[in-house]
Amino acid sequence: MRRLIFCLGGIFALMPPALAETMTAKQIEGELIGRVLCIDAKAGVVCASHKPGGKSEIVSGQEKQTGTWKFKGNELCVTWQKIRRGKEGCASYEKTKSAYSSPSFGKITVK
Repeated sequence: MRRLIFCLGGIFALMPPALAETMTAKQIEGELIGRVLCIDAKAGVVCASHKPGGKSEIVSGQEKQTGTWKFKGNELCVTWQKIRRGKEGCASYEKTKSAYSSPSFGKITVK
């Protein structure tokens, strides 16, 4: 019995974690645009809202500011007033059954 439990444990340990699916622009627009997205940044938790129509705003964190967003392929590209000195930044987004993330930002909490 011990051997069986050990073997089963080894099999489960070798199983890959829940695979993240890279989201399409249509999925991002349908699931994330219009909601508040929060990330853990160097300065603490920062939350932003990307509104339908292409406007964005930082809604928490040390510095509130506005910007614009658009899609380039399946990446969400945002230009902030001061962040990145006003240069556009693009990121892809991933989804598992229960969570969102971005290779650029890590785990994303959606409110």
